[in-house]
Amino acid sequence: MKSQHFRHGWADHKVFDRTHGHKRHRHPVVGDLTVDYQAFTMPGENDQTLFLYLPAQDQASQDAWKLLASWSAREPAAPRDARGHTTTTGRTTPLTGRLD
Repeated sequence: MKSQHFRHGWADHKVFDRTHGHKRHRHPVVGDLTVDYQAFTMPGENDQTLFLYLPAQDQASQDAWKLLASWSAREPAAPRDARGHTTTTGRTTPLTGRLD
C-alpha cells in the first residue's frame, strides 16, 4: 500500500480467465505428461466451474498415460529370486505402496 509503483502496477494488471489450454507435468517414472483442459461455467451458478481434463493428443503423452493406466489395471508380479521362487523382502514399492 505504501509503494506508488506497486499500486499503479497492480491497478493495471489484467487477469484473464483461462477457459482452455494445456497443463504439463513431469512424472517421476514416465516423464513428461500433458493434459488438455476445458473449463465450463455452470448455468445459473457463476461461482461454480467444471474442469474437464483429457490426455493430450501428442504420442508421448498418450504413451505415458497408457503406461500409468496399465499399472492400476493389473496386480504387480511378485518378486522372484534367481531360481524363480517368490520372495518377500518387506519393502514397499514406490508406485503401489504394496509389499515387495
